Amino acid sequence: MVDIFQVDSESIKPVKKLDQKYFPYPWNSSQWDEVLGNKRYLCLGAEVRGELVGFCLFDMLQADQVHLLKIVVKESHRAQGIAHSLLTHFLHAHKVVSVYLEVDTENQIALDFYLNFGFEILVKKSRYYSNGEDAYGMLLKYD
Repeated sequence: MVDIFQVDSESIKPVKKLDQKYFPYPWNSSQWDEVLGNKRYLCLGAEVRGELVGFCLFDMLQADQVHLLKIVVKESHRAQGIAHSLLTHFLHAHKVVSVYLEVDTENQIALDFYLNFGFEILVKKSRYYSNGEDAYGMLLKYD
């Protein structure tokens, strides 16, 4: 069973570790400190048997239209519905009309997940990432 919770200053350390391990350009401590000190951002964690196995981070600048900044699940827990649980939990708890995100055009696993969840590709952003990789801008409309 997956437990979803809101990440705070007490639970941020393992989130930072997952970010460092799984993102090619992880955030530094000051970026995470800004997130924790700002109600504009919402970070949800997913635990299985007390172990953090995933998280997602949203920019809540507009209450009904949010930007999914990060989502990750530990390799050992992938394909078990955890990312789906994180997004579903968020959507049920917040009255949003749409969720926007960017994803590397070469990240086929993530693309398949987002497309199966209901996201649509809006635009291709050439050289979006600092390493020159392209990204897709994707949107989920939710009622």
